Amino acid sequence: MLHKFYAIILSLLLSNILVNAKNTVTIKGRVVEKTTQNALPFANVIIHTKTNQILCGTTTTDDGSFVLEKPSPSDCYLKVSYIGYNDTLVTIPGNEGDLNLGILELSSNQQILKSASITARKPLIEQKLDKIVMNVAEVVSTEGSNLLDLIKKAPGVSVDPSGNITLNGANVQVLIDGRATHVTGADLESLLTGTEGSSVDKIEIISQPSSKYDASGSGGIINIKTKRNFAMGINGSIRGSYMAAPYKHGYYDGYDAATILSLRNNKTNSTISMSQRDYDGFNTFDTETLMSDGYRTISKTFMNRPSKGTNIKLSADYHIDQNNIVGFVIGGMWRKYNDFTDESTGNSLYLGNQLVQTTTSIINNSYNHDNYSANLNYSHIFSNQAEVTMNADYLLYESGRASYQQNNYQDPDNAMGRDTTIFKIDAGQKINIISYKADYEQDLFKEGKIEAGFKTAQTKTGNDLKWHDKIEQGWSLNQSNSSLFDYQEYISAAYISIGAKLTRKLSIKGGIRAELTNSRGEWYSADTTTKKSYLDLFPTMHLSYTPNSKLRLGLSYSSRIERPGFEELNPQKFFIDATSAAVGNPELMPQYSNQATISLGYGQHFNFAVNGLNVKQVIVQVPLFESGKEEKTILWDNFGEVNIAGLNISINEFPITKWFLINTNVNTSYRESKHIGYYNNSIVTSANYNMTFLCPYDIKAEFSGWYQSKAPYGFFTLKPRSETTIGIKKGLIHNKAILSIVINDIFKTNKSKVSFDKNPGVNQDIESYKFKSEYRSHRITISFQYRFGKGKTYKQRNVANIEEASRVNTGN
Repeated sequence: MLHKFYAIILSLLLSNILVNAKNTVTIKGRVVEKTTQNALPFANVIIHTKTNQILCGTTTTDDGSFVLEKPSPSDCYLKVSYIGYNDTLVTIPGNEGDLNLGILELSSNQQILKSASITARKPLIEQKLDKIVMNVAEVVSTEGSNLLDLIKKAPGVSVDPSGNITLNGANVQVLIDGRATHVTGADLESLLTGTEGSSVDKIEIISQPSSKYDASGSGGIINIKTKRNFAMGINGSIRGSYMAAPYKHGYYDGYDAATILSLRNNKTNSTISMSQRDYDGFNTFDTETLMSDGYRTISKTFMNRPSKGTNIKLSADYHIDQNNIVGFVIGGMWRKYNDFTDESTGNSLYLGNQLVQTTTSIINNSYNHDNYSANLNYSHIFSNQAEVTMNADYLLYESGRASYQQNNYQDPDNAMGRDTTIFKIDAGQKINIISYKADYEQDLFKEGKIEAGFKTAQTKTGNDLKWHDKIEQGWSLNQSNSSLFDYQEYISAAYISIGAKLTRKLSIKGGIRAELTNSRGEWYSADTTTKKSYLDLFPTMHLSYTPNSKLRLGLSYSSRIERPGFEELNPQKFFIDATSAAVGNPELMPQYSNQATISLGYGQHFNFAVNGLNVKQVIVQVPLFESGKEEKTILWDNFGEVNIAGLNISINEFPITKWFLINTNVNTSYRESKHIGYYNNSIVTSANYNMTFLCPYDIKAEFSGWYQSKAPYGFFTLKPRSETTIGIKKGLIHNKAILSIVINDIFKTNKSKVSFDKNPGVNQDIESYKFKSEYRSHRITISFQYRFGKGKTYKQRNVANIEEASRVNTGN
């Protein structure tokens, strides 16, 4: 039935082509910088008459290309302009048909660059064929915000209780400049909160990536593009901010500082970025567990959480000649965290309403995480509009964890109950990732492109945890709780993708990717070996039809995989709070998803989409409780399947007045979760909004926020969650400097609340479980940034994309 549906849609689109045909001429080309042949995105391209009457116009895409339709016949001119470069003017004869102007080269003009004043605004949200682009560089709340704050404002994006970034309810793969982020889950959340939002230029939301991308991520890909300077000479920026978070139980503050420095000449382009962050924070964990036999446990944990982090990245490209580019990217990331409790941490065990036992806990954890990455890349541009890019990547990750916990027990008469238990954990992890890949792309005929490539990746992880119990005056190794686990994984992949513009209004792109996975897990402590081997095919398809200048129709389909994170496979026990522990599962299988979307865009401001998603073998956390015991275990496991059908409505840069613009995105979906003996369904709504006020004297104000309604999460139910942010910024020193003030989570509504109700298909011993967590989300940040030199972002080369690294955990 599906192929029949596609055939009907295609027939309708093709029939409309004839009905809507117009007497126009198509003009296309590609704009590049003359010296380096780098693409110039966002260059202005207009067609005007001899009397300077503008007929049509556009801006170039990320690869510098443009397509325009002008009325025919008439003599006119095509003008290409870009700040810091000399204009190019091309004569368009009226008696010509469709034209391909090929490569249009712009030469740099340093005098223009020094005196130029940028007044144009890029829209906050851009809807493209296969992705949504958020241009966050000029957003007020970007100043003083971290990367996670920005991602939460993206259409359809939210963060689940495990710290995973989700898009319309499905997990996504997060890339930075095309590179994997090296972290997942709660540790990905930690990395993003430690990355400066001011370093970001745009965020690409690709819900259904083409076969060129790794097939990881059920919900697609979020690619974060950072700022890079395009101007000759030395350019860069320095930034500093102070954060204050007042709460009734304490005052938390911190600072961060960052600098980006670029050096560019005719042959080389080098960038170094450095950042330092030192923040105080906290986390609270409150749980209530009711067992079927009447036992009830109430647990409260308060963790002070100071953290320090340093990031350094150096990248360089060398243009051997116009057709050959070689480069490298090296980086280092060093983090330290500490968790320690106050006197309120502990839990109470009841039988009915009768207090049985009270426990107070002393917890002291320290973590260190060192991450080193290196990439070597080479690109060759052929004369026939073809290009090949090769990458070699290496990642070394080392971490350590030292934990101390003391539990003191008292009976209802405040007398000492059970003997005090004291234990400590020393854990180490080392991960090596080596990856090689090559990508080739070439123009196909006049209106198409073919892409193909292959990749191999090897991952080796070593995990060693030693658990010691305090016995009398010494420490004794607890063999049953200690763990030694090694994991190896090999992935080989190949893909091909073909895109073509069949007519002026109809475009199609399709491809397929094959991935072969072989893995071996050695759990020496349990004398268990786990082997897996599987070959998967992932087809993708995109169809776009534009009957006129205002209407856009799209149809897309993709199949994807999500492999377990390395921490989710690790069977070592990790304490979330005083009595709750998370445990990995070496038997975890990957989850698979199929997604189809029909989209409609109208004009510049309105976009609609209907989406269907099926996910099987969903990776979730399963609760395991034993009656009469305080300790609760959360085990990673595969869940049956999740089905989602939803409607997405997006309004982009809609001008209420010339000085008041709004952006909003609302996604409403029906979701059902099915497992053996378990069924749950609900209506879920998520929304993002942004209201921008353009004020006099270079002042911009912003009111923004997001909302997530109640939603199923495996066997759990997530309670509603939201955040509201206001910000204001002012340009200083001829707009070379920016002073901003941002208040996040004004109403302190960003709290995680999770519940689990009795279900015979899951755990018959439990009646209900409730979990609530709060962190330093309410804060005030004052920032000052100074830019020297003038530059614009340019095309990111397809280098250093390590999907395997996105499954590494690096944090607490």
